[in-house]
Amino acid sequence: MDPICRSTRDWLAFEADAVEAPGQEIRAHLAACAACATWLRLHQRQASALRGLENHRAPAELDLRVASAWRPEARELRAVESLSRLHAMAAPANLDGTVVAALHAGSRQERSLRHLSALDRLETPPALDAATDSDGVSKSAPGHQVANRSRVLAGPPSPAVLERLVSEDLVDLPRALTRRFTSKLLRLSAPAELDARVRFELAQGGQPERGRILGLPPLAAVAAALLMLGLFGWTQFGSFRDADQGGQLAALDFEIRHLDAGAAYTDPQVDPLTQRLADELSNSRLSLADSLRSTGNTLGSADPEPDESEDPATPGSGGSAGSSGPGSAQGTGGAQGPAAGTAPDSALVQRAAPISRDLLARMESAHLQPVYLQRLVELYDPANPALDLVYQEELVRDGHGGFAVSPGAVLQPSMTPAESATFSLLQGARQGYVERHRDFRVRDVLLFRNNYSIVDLRQNSTIAGVPCVWLEVQNRYSASISWRLAVDDKSGMILSEERVDQNGALLARIETVVIDFNPDLSNAVLDGGPSAWQPVSGPALAAITVYVPTLLPDGYQLFETAKMHDALGREWVRQLYSDGIGELFFLHELKPSSPLQQLGSRGSGGVLNAFSIGGATVLDGEARGVRLIALGLLSEQGLLQLIDSALP
Repeated sequence: MDPICRSTRDWLAFEADAVEAPGQEIRAHLAACAACATWLRLHQRQASALRGLENHRAPAELDLRVASAWRPEARELRAVESLSRLHAMAAPANLDGTVVAALHAGSRQERSLRHLSALDRLETPPALDAATDSDGVSKSAPGHQVANRSRVLAGPPSPAVLERLVSEDLVDLPRALTRRFTSKLLRLSAPAELDARVRFELAQGGQPERGRILGLPPLAAVAAALLMLGLFGWTQFGSFRDADQGGQLAALDFEIRHLDAGAAYTDPQVDPLTQRLADELSNSRLSLADSLRSTGNTLGSADPEPDESEDPATPGSGGSAGSSGPGSAQGTGGAQGPAAGTAPDSALVQRAAPISRDLLARMESAHLQPVYLQRLVELYDPANPALDLVYQEELVRDGHGGFAVSPGAVLQPSMTPAESATFSLLQGARQGYVERHRDFRVRDVLLFRNNYSIVDLRQNSTIAGVPCVWLEVQNRYSASISWRLAVDDKSGMILSEERVDQNGALLARIETVVIDFNPDLSNAVLDGGPSAWQPVSGPALAAITVYVPTLLPDGYQLFETAKMHDALGREWVRQLYSDGIGELFFLHELKPSSPLQQLGSRGSGGVLNAFSIGGATVLDGEARGVRLIALGLLSEQGLLQLIDSALP
């Protein structure tokens, strides 16, 4: 190609749009060169065709994948993967002092106790059982009689005082350990100045006169002793002891308004955010009942304008309990109501055994596996029987943080198709709570092992066609809630859960009836969405005023601090605590710090609303000038003490 043609075409391709009209030389060349004129016409047609093309939107699958990649769970996995590729750095110089402190005798004893308590109990080797028969005859030496096994194992009898001391320590083990460690502390001697002042006061006062007891005449001393004895008996065995809890609560200078859960949902003095949390605890039953009250209907009443085209057997439409769809209880035979539970009998606890650490690790990561589940959900509230709820549910996880939880047919209470549709819409907004907080989940293995006793009941059963082992979980510090779990040993996934309170009343039963470990997610809509609470840490956390409780229940630790703007435009701070399973939420409205708060001066009391729902206690109100919410599987007194330790 002629260099002049090449330069002319380059100018027309890259600079013609920036210049209003080509120069005289360019026009003269185009008039003389037919090839360049033809090339220009083709170039103009191509440019015009490209300008006429439409802009296509990105496919929905790409939007879902991008949204999933930005969810907190996916970010956490990427962060763990990135951290695993980092190079190890040299230890800082001040680490030596920290290591020396950690190797102190007291720290070593605490770590040894913690590790020994986490060890699994070993079974008796078969060789030992074969070596000695039941009557004490050694099989390794035929004809040789050995002493009875009980006589061989039995040593000298332990003193009675030792048995008494061991029994007292086992009754309250934390107190015994505390007393043992504090007894090893170095006792400090009194300062010389204090000793001199005591001697001076004794010298000034002189000795008590003869015939006096503690400086009092004999009759007065006897009367004082009787009075003290009477006060002691009254405080220990009288009305003070009966009202001990009330006295402690009164000392916290909070006025408590006790409400029913249903009344709290519509009470104007209860914060809207608290009502939303209560509705999540009730699985949308409170908001459903409120919507029915506002329209003048009662649950299960005839629909004034039924939709004839709606199929009552469709999941979410409130069809009959005998529907035979994929999520039907009768279709799978997996759930027959509270009377048909497959949990093992309590007598099996006598031959229970600790479970392996590998199974605990699988249970902790089970929620990160892709799976499709159809479950029968039974939720009961002994304090509010009207909130009892039994319905079918579908759960889908993609293994990367994406999920979807959709309700199916409602079996109890009876609902019309319109009421079932309303329930489905309400419950659809609760997907995040159901997946993250409602069901049993091992949130931290170390906390779980320290705060809970978990034993293998040594009974196997099949749930949704999957062999499962039955476990029993109880809190070491509180007997308020306990669980019976059917766990798939391979995946660590919980396929059946039974939750009971301290009185043995059933709170929840969630059993899987259909499971698919390799679900087809090509058409799945995982709209569970990220949490509305945004974690805050580092400089952002230091820039706001956060009231941190200093008196936490036994075993609880801080997991996350986050903040959120509610529908009213207020900014809230939420501190999430956990003991490995249970969760404790402490929320307060975020306000600019004042000099009074910075000085830590104590404010006046306030009014708190209290109610229980789903086994949890909820406190809401304004105390010492701070708007707050606290809820968890704790007693009312425990939550009040936590609030008191956090507020100025």
